[in-house]
Amino acid sequence: MKKPEKVMKPILSEKIPSGREWLYEVKYDGFRCLLHWKKDDIQLISRNGISFTDQFPEIISFCEDKTDEISDLLPLSLDGELVILNTELQANFSMLQKRSRMRSKKSIEQISRDRPAHFLAFDLLDTKKAIYQHRKKNLVKVFQSLNLPREISMESPLGYVQSSDNYETLFRKLDEHMGEGIVAKNKHSHYREGKRPDWLKIKNWRTLTGILTSFHPSNDYFGIAVYDDGNLLSIGKCKHGLDDKDRDTLRKFVREQGEKQGQTYLLPPAICMDIHCLGIHDKELREPSFAAFRLDQEVEACTRDKLNWQLSMPPEINYTNLDKLLYPESGVTKQLLIGYLREVYPYMKPFLDNRILTVIRFPDGVKGEAFYQKHLPEYAPDFIKATKEKTQLIDSVEALAWFGNQAAIEYHVPFQQSNSKYPSEIVFDLDPPDDNSFDMAVNAATQLHAIFNNLGLHHFVKTSGGKGLQVYLPLPENTLSYEETAKFTEIIAETLVQYDPDSFTTERLKKNRHGRLYVDHIQHAPGKTIIAPYSPRGREQASVATPIYWAELPEISDPSIFTIHNTLDRLHEKGCPFRTFHEVKNKQPMNVFDRFIK
Repeated sequence: MKKPEKVMKPILSEKIPSGREWLYEVKYDGFRCLLHWKKDDIQLISRNGISFTDQFPEIISFCEDKTDEISDLLPLSLDGELVILNTELQANFSMLQKRSRMRSKKSIEQISRDRPAHFLAFDLLDTKKAIYQHRKKNLVKVFQSLNLPREISMESPLGYVQSSDNYETLFRKLDEHMGEGIVAKNKHSHYREGKRPDWLKIKNWRTLTGILTSFHPSNDYFGIAVYDDGNLLSIGKCKHGLDDKDRDTLRKFVREQGEKQGQTYLLPPAICMDIHCLGIHDKELREPSFAAFRLDQEVEACTRDKLNWQLSMPPEINYTNLDKLLYPESGVTKQLLIGYLREVYPYMKPFLDNRILTVIRFPDGVKGEAFYQKHLPEYAPDFIKATKEKTQLIDSVEALAWFGNQAAIEYHVPFQQSNSKYPSEIVFDLDPPDDNSFDMAVNAATQLHAIFNNLGLHHFVKTSGGKGLQVYLPLPENTLSYEETAKFTEIIAETLVQYDPDSFTTERLKKNRHGRLYVDHIQHAPGKTIIAPYSPRGREQASVATPIYWAELPEISDPSIFTIHNTLDRLHEKGCPFRTFHEVKNKQPMNVFDRFIK
């Protein structure tokens, strides 16, 4: 271990400072690091002096490949955050911790491909004497020399953390992604070692309610639990946040009610308290801080279901009948559905924004009657947006939660944005004859994968949430018309059928398919819709239309394994297979399509 790096650190604050002298950045949940970049040596060193150079080779090799482009500017020292991103505003701290402990070179190389890390730069130490806003301008020049975007790119291991003069807008975006927080920086501040009031960090707390179960007088830690099937489930411990009055109240209760065992007091489940935290990782609260005693709260109400609801940070709207079972066989209540929608919103958002929405509502659950809804009902709240024709849009997490509260389970979107007549993507819908023929969809998708690889086209695949698969080709906005994409999709579909006419067909009538998979290319047309990525489906298994990686496709035999219960865990572990979808669309080789449509 080297000597600790001399970095400037923000001070935790409950209030966001305002005024023209302040600028604001996203605070990522990662490791604070410096990237020391020389012509013949690149080092990634934590603020504690720990070298991560060997553990994160994707960042080092990326910089090595870029060294010639900025050789005139070297050496450089970039200050930033080492992260593994779930989304451009949400980092995965627990996965980063596991990655940092890895020592096997082979394992590190594999995970660097499967779940790459990012170094997100927010300052340039080579201009320490300059004020913050000037250092930021110098950092921009570095990224310009590197021909890299001045933003976070899921494709690039090296990212630039933008500053904003509007903390309300920034915090709202951050909150939608369930990010860690923001840092307020005085634009005239100089870079000085240690904690400085010119930098203030404001956390985006999750607030949960738990039961006080133990107290450790030697270090002031107290244990927190919730009920899970009638038994107390420990969710971690907390120490910080108590003022003198609250600490005295706690100690008095411990003396009167606690049972001492060794150095610990065990307490009966009688007192509830609110805790601020950044989530729960490895069965421990992340950065917990006491918020308030909840003497109004019955301990029986502190359950695991309520905990999960609170951790999902549901927006504040009027919810009703949260305990209604929507999926009786899968045990999914309306509360669980809304919690899922809220957490998956950052991943759905790029495919919902500015698109007319058709939902399928199941007011009595998936075993009851269902109906389509395209136009916004008159009783919808003002924060739900609509077009001039009163067709409904989703442009906020509040809107998605409201639809979930209306028992809207399925979310279908058109192929174009609401203000455009041009498709934003091409989608091939691969529909096998029955639920037991998913292998036919895998076969068809594999053939399309080979075709599009040969053509050099960026393409993605997801389950339909039903029995089939859907293959996507992103398009730059306002490039190909539906007439042009129809020519392309028809030729590709017919190519697939010619390859294996016994397995594939473009016959629309089911009675004429004779057990073959239907390659639906006609569905890609104006007015048609497709199930949105990560939308639940109204099927008993609580299945989800789930993006998958091409490498894992051969191993999937049943698409119903992806459900409301496990999709979020999958996202955190594997990342989103569609994470680069909207970046590569502008890199699509459009000249390839000319060969099919002209």
